[in-house]
Amino acid sequence: TVPDAKKVRKLAPNKNCEPLYFAENDEVIVVFYFNILPNPLTKFFIQSLAQNGVTMVIRTTDAFVTAGKLGEMFDIPPENVRILPQDFHVIYEKAAKYSPTGSCDIVCDGSFSSFANGIIGAKAVVNSIHSARYAIIAGLIFGCIGVLSASVLGSAIMLSPTLIVGWNLAFLMLANLLGKPKNE
Repeated sequence: TVPDAKKVRKLAPNKNCEPLYFAENDEVIVVFYFNILPNPLTKFFIQSLAQNGVTMVIRTTDAFVTAGKLGEMFDIPPENVRILPQDFHVIYEKAAKYSPTGSCDIVCDGSFSSFANGIIGAKAVVNSIHSARYAIIAGLIFGCIGVLSASVLGSAIMLSPTLIVGWNLAFLMLANLLGKPKNE
């Protein structure tokens, strides 16, 4: 039998301790208390990933590991943590197995900080590509509006090749400026 949770909490050396029961023949013999503290560098990078919209997906069967406890431990919203149910472990294994073709890999030195930097960098590149694409689309739309309005107003003669090339170069430079990833 497991002792009353309130009594076990009272015996804990501090409020951050978690109880671990050691039982034999369904009788609790010893209760150990332990703290789980994150590595400061890992905590920093998990917070950076959360700020960049990356959600952690944890594959475990340990009942101690919950989204709330991980969120509290790393000071991130629990919504940024997902615990993969055991029913999906086989599906995960199939999806995560090595494939000689497919999307590119992140090259890192094996540390979590290097891996996190790779993901943050990839997200920055994607955001920069989107910004550049929006600039090009805006230039195209404004250019079409300009040509249509010049045609309707009868001033299409002002649309010289120099003006069109200058317009395209201006929005190309804007897209280039917006397309550069920002250093973090």
